[in-house]
Amino acid sequence: EVLLRGLIDWVALERVHSRVARENADEPLAVIQRKVLDLIRSLVTEGLFEVGDLATSNGRFRAWDTTLDESIERIRDVYTTKFDDEPAWWFFCWLDATEAGLKVAEAIEARADSAQQS
Repeated sequence: EVLLRGLIDWVALERVHSRVARENADEPLAVIQRKVLDLIRSLVTEGLFEVGDLATSNGRFRAWDTTLDESIERIRDVYTTKFDDEPAWWFFCWLDATEAGLKVAEAIEARADSAQQS
């Protein structure tokens, strides 16, 4: 779902959390948070997304100029320590699909469309 959302727009941390939480409804929050951070790390490591924010004057995506480890620590700090303050973390960071990510998402979408037509 994160990849498919990347076809439409940037993907907020809240959306990643919601998806992982739905798939792991019986897990404690700490496990869900770890899985969210692992998913973000994996998507960026695989070159499918960039992580950043919308802190530019025009509200456009800006990739963070930090290492992946630094980015994950930034996210972890806000996402885990301020979890009860949803406005603090929901839109703290965003994922922007790369060209490679868009290609993978388009392939997933095409397979889903073919399966529905069969």
